[in-house]
Amino acid sequence: MYARHITFKSTSERRNAIESLAREIYDRFKSLQGFVRVIYLVSEDETSYGSLSIWDSKDDAEGAGVLIRDEFGVRLGELVVAPPETVFMEVIEPDS
Repeated sequence: MYARHITFKSTSERRNAIESLAREIYDRFKSLQGFVRVIYLVSEDETSYGSLSIWDSKDDAEGAGVLIRDEFGVRLGELVVAPPETVFMEVIEPDS
């Protein structure tokens, strides 16, 4: 499995809009091949935001990134104060 980790800076005034967009992205993720789950993150001061999505394969994670940028990139761009940073990572699960 692979993770797609995104972080970005915004403002506390934009939190509601960011949460609304996150719900829309989640609904879109659910329809994509290889989607496992996603969690969204926000700092205590509501200026740092992020998401961690888990995918069956690196191709699925990268494909989702392209699609999400195409469909939601303009709206996200209106909410951030600097370009988002994206990192792809292999998921390692400890043995039970």
